[in-house]
Amino acid sequence: MMALRATEPSLCMNCVHSGHCVFERTSPTAVLQCDEHLMKAGAPAPTVVPQPPIWTAPTGLCVNCDHVKSCGLRSPERIVLHCEHYE
Repeated sequence: MMALRATEPSLCMNCVHSGHCVFERTSPTAVLQCDEHLMKAGAPAPTVVPQPPIWTAPTGLCVNCDHVKSCGLRSPERIVLHCEHYE
């Protein structure tokens, strides 16, 4: 079967069974889910860096509203023409 290339990110990279696993050897693509996965001792847990929300230029009433930075009603697909919270 096809062997996994070392450059492909895979769940197997930090598994205690790496190199001795049938799933790792026979998978044609990177392994992204495995019921047998166990992390090696001392291996750091993967960290997820949160992405900041994309801020879009306001339109409609939002252009000069005091709540434009914290408003949850505003969206790029919609132009707000009536708003109870406008100040």
